[in-house]
This record gives sequence, structure tokens and C-alpha cells, in this order.
Amino acid sequence: MVRRVLRCAALTIVALAAACSSERKTTGDGPHKWTSAEQKIVDDYMAKEPIKRLQVGAGGMNLKGWLNTDIEPQPGEVFLDAGAPFPFPDKSFKYVYAEQVIEHLTYEQAQVFVRESVRVLEPGGRIRLATPDLLLLIALFNADKTPIQKQVLAFQVEQNRLPTTVLPETAWFNRINHAWGHQFLYDPQSLRTTLEAGGFKSVTPVKLGESDAPDLQNIEMHWHVGGKEIDEATSQFVEATRP
Repeated sequence: MVRRVLRCAALTIVALAAACSSERKTTGDGPHKWTSAEQKIVDDYMAKEPIKRLQVGAGGMNLKGWLNTDIEPQPGEVFLDAGAPFPFPDKSFKYVYAEQVIEHLTYEQAQVFVRESVRVLEPGGRIRLATPDLLLLIALFNADKTPIQKQVLAFQVEQNRLPTTVLPETAWFNRINHAWGHQFLYDPQSLRTTLEAGGFKSVTPVKLGESDAPDLQNIEMHWHVGGKEIDEATSQFVEATRP
């Protein structure tokens, strides 16, 4: 999960090329042991925070009050491979959050991620995900484009220096499918059934920044590069509950 100044995992449709200079890693090369500094972060967090919240794929964009993790941890983070068993006991957290992460996992790795998220959540705990919406990407091919769709494509052509000898939507669709370590993009139904198959219930589409759980409100950071309208026009946001 390579991140530079801005999180590569959090840059789906907006400014991936500007922020990431290499593909993002999704899984490690084998078992990983926390350093003493990482272990202290975990121990201190679990001892002091009354509400346990796990961010997967923080990439330097750490959330206050959360245990921030990444496969290539930056200061204040600890190692976590999103596509492998999590090194936490069952029912350890109330919330799990991953912004623009799941699309960087193969589908098999994503299934592990979902099952592990269920396992480490307490009953009634909740996961929140933000990820590209395949149907919104396909809708960019509509002949009658909305103003925001035109804005998305103009932004991507300029930001990512897309070729102008093909349709901008064709250039961008190929780019988003193959660049930056992306492995698997989801339409809303497929994301819902994947979460349900892993053990989640009440999979609910939500809006950017909105939640009936205060701890899950306004935690997205992806939109800071391209703006909320572009993020909402290209990404989906969902929450699901562990029974």
C-alpha cells in the first residue's frame, strides 16, 4: 500500500497519478512482527481508547482516536496486511474503516479482508468503506453526459495526461482498471453481496461524510484533492453491521 504525501488508497478517481508514483502493495511477503514501537502504539491504544476503531490503509492520513494501520506504515501507524489474517483478537473493535482500499486487493484477498473485519468487530460493530463505483465509471460513456461527468473527464485528462487520440472515457476507464495496483472494481450489488457473504448484515449505501454513527461522520479524505462533487460522482460509500 504505497502512499506518498497523499494516500494512494484514497485516490480513486481523482488524482491518483499526481499522488502516487508506483503501484500500491496489497499484501506482504510473509509473516510480520510488529516493531517494539508498533507494539507500544497498539498496547497504548487498546488500553486507553474506550471506543476501539481500526483504520485499514491509513497511508499517513491518520485519524485521531483510531488505530491507524498500513502495509507500509508511516509515523503513528502499525503494520497491517489487509489481505491476510489480522493480528487482533476476536471482537476487538467497534468500527473498521477503509477508504479506497478494497479495490487494491484481489477478490480472494478482499474476501479475507471482509471475513477478518467481521471477526475483529464486536457484535453490532460496523464497517465503513469507500471505493470506486463501477457503474458510475461505466456511466461516463453515456452520450448525454451530465455537467459533473464532463467535469470528471476534463479533470482526469488534465491531471493524468491521458491520450487525446481516444475518447477520454476510454482512456480513463483503462487507466483506472489497470494502474496504481488496482485489482478489482465493484458495482454496488457486488460489493453488497461480498460483504454479506463474509458475514455482514444491513449493508447500506451512505453519502460522503454522512453516517448515523458520529464516529463515522466526515472521516473521508479522498475528496480533498478533486472536490466532493467528483468524489461523489465516481465512488460509492457503504456501511455494514456485524451481527
